[in-house]
Amino acid sequence: LAAGLLLAASALMVWAQRCLDRGRQGRLRLAVLLAMGAAIGALALDLGVYLQIGLAPRADAWSATVAALVAWQCFHALVLLVMGSYVLARSWAGRLRGNARATLDNTALMWHGTVAQALAGMALVRWLPAWMGG
Repeated sequence: LAAGLLLAASALMVWAQRCLDRGRQGRLRLAVLLAMGAAIGALALDLGVYLQIGLAPRADAWSATVAALVAWQCFHALVLLVMGSYVLARSWAGRLRGNARATLDNTALMWHGTVAQALAGMALVRWLPAWMGG
């Protein structure tokens, strides 16, 4: 479910870019808000899973590695919230336009990179122990 939310967040940022191309600021704002919610929801689900299975960062190296990956993703989720908020502020101020779109394009690029990184981290944490016979 978390992976689906991440992919949806990325798709919503693509939709936001298309909305800007068509001059639809209201839909752009909705897309960014939904993308922010999906990204945070995915992080909350993923973090909840790790807490539920009882990983303790001080217990062993694997738990510490997983905690570091989750902390790294939390940092990037916070960055996405700041960037998404900035896009919204520029949109509401009338500063986000088709000819002044670097804010949205850079935010979308960061969004896609963060989603790819999160998916890779989730895959690593879930599949590596099985690949190693654990």
